[in-house]
Amino acid sequence: YLMRSRVQGDALEYVPAVRSAQKALTLMPNLKSINQLANDQKGSANLGSALADFGLETWANQMAVQSYSPFWAGSHLFMADRHIGLFNKNSELFQGFLTDPTVFGASNRFSHLVLTPGHYGRLDYNYQKTDWRHHSGELALNGYLINPLPLAFCQRASGSFFAPLPLRVTICAS
Repeated sequence: YLMRSRVQGDALEYVPAVRSAQKALTLMPNLKSINQLANDQKGSANLGSALADFGLETWANQMAVQSYSPFWAGSHLFMADRHIGLFNKNSELFQGFLTDPTVFGASNRFSHLVLTPGHYGRLDYNYQKTDWRHHSGELALNGYLINPLPLAFCQRASGSFFAPLPLRVTICAS
């Protein structure tokens, strides 16, 4: 029912997705492991994501709390976006990344049910013109490999250019 909820949510069938998530919640005590489900950096595999996608944020929080497992990254990563305060958010993110470091390699565009190898990239560019010109950009590359060992990677770089002020370029990598 958890996987069915994710499939229905991706198909924009929110009412059936919520029903499947509720059924999964009732069966959660019988579940042996949810480690086989693929996660992303937003925790989309969490049961609360079906309700959050439907716009029911308070109910999504309640379902996420009821299905919370400290050993599953989906719990931590989903709750990280719902916490107020940078410390609490970063604490949940850190726990999620420690629980499942392969989420660094998950696609930021597609939600998979089972983690599959792949390479992904994103390029953002912003141009603003007022009394001065501001160009900024960010490049993000991530992916997941399984041969010879499972390996997830994530690399980001950003830069800015201001004109007609003196040339100033800032490059950050994390």
